[in-house]
Amino acid sequence: MTATDSRNCKTTTEIEVGETVLPLKAAIKEEKPVSCPDSKDAVLTLEIQGGKKPYRFLWQQGSDTQSIQGLGAGSYRATVSDAIGNSAQVAFTLASPPALQLQAGKRTGAGKSPDGQSSFTAAGGTPPYAFLWDNGESTPDASRLASGTRQVTVTDARGCTASAEVVIAQRLIADLVSGKIQPGQTIALEQVQFEVDSTNFSQASIPMLNELFEFLASNPGVSIEIGGHTSSLCTDEFCDRLSSARAKSAADYLVRKGADPARVSSKGYGKRFPIADNNTAEGRKKNQRVELKILAIGNP
Repeated sequence: MTATDSRNCKTTTEIEVGETVLPLKAAIKEEKPVSCPDSKDAVLTLEIQGGKKPYRFLWQQGSDTQSIQGLGAGSYRATVSDAIGNSAQVAFTLASPPALQLQAGKRTGAGKSPDGQSSFTAAGGTPPYAFLWDNGESTPDASRLASGTRQVTVTDARGCTASAEVVIAQRLIADLVSGKIQPGQTIALEQVQFEVDSTNFSQASIPMLNELFEFLASNPGVSIEIGGHTSSLCTDEFCDRLSSARAKSAADYLVRKGADPARVSSKGYGKRFPIADNNTAEGRKKNQRVELKILAIGNP
């Protein structure tokens, strides 16, 4: 510093000014979050205030750069040191995004053509969701599934995926398809068979009756009638009584499983409506049958 008076006399002196160094502070910034629960694509960066440059960085993972990448969910620590020996330690936790989850809904077996149905709902992840079934359908509800093990893959807005499988059974009642049946339609229940002159249906009948029950459970607006028919090898009275009892036996099975009795009725038609020649054994076997009639289709 130089001082000058009114006579222009001068004097000079030196003054030492010390360096002011602010306290060293550090923080970790999440530059990019973890995109999917199993992903390792996050980026963290150290932000520095104060201290004296140059800075040195040391992450717990061994990296000595200011930013680190390729990180998955978890806890991360770092130490920052400056040129005069000050240091600061910081920590940060990378959170995992909500896992993408799939919940199965309705399921209907497939008939002779690929018309099986299944549905899934998605939760977690980041909406919106995109669905893709292995048959090319791209909605949560698939309606053109062949029998066998089918797969659906869901992708969320971040590109995270989740897959699920569903087994589509071969439908025993091929014509029983929601949206295709009509009131008054009659469908043969060919596998519902009874012991001779008895109302006890065979064990082989149960899978078809169970399938009918599942259909009713999935379509609460549908009402049905179980109709019993006989061959001609009995009196009118006996045929009426036997066919009525057999139809009621099948209907009662559905009710015991939980079907609404108001939606399941039964009726015996005796030998009034043959569909084959009663003069042959094969014809009589065809006439001695159980049929399903669709009575109503509507809202539950």
